[in-house]
Amino acid sequence: IAKLKLDANKFGITKIEVTNQFGYFTFNENPMINLSKMIELIPQQPDQYQLLGSDKLPFQLPNREKKIAGVLALIKTLTNG
Repeated sequence: IAKLKLDANKFGITKIEVTNQFGYFTFNENPMINLSKMIELIPQQPDQYQLLGSDKLPFQLPNREKKIAGVLALIKTLTNG
């Protein structure tokens, strides 16, 4: 988990919080993510993604047993990785 957070920090994700079903990313002022992709995800899947202010992206994890994989997949999606 520590490596995940360090890797995410490279993209401007300064904080990752995860519970059993939900999580959120907090971004710095200039995240190195695909903002278009993030903005695209929100209306396509409003039950899963939201935007709080300009720096927080709450998200729902579809499978709590695979929450780390879900977080990695979202980071990959947002960073075109």
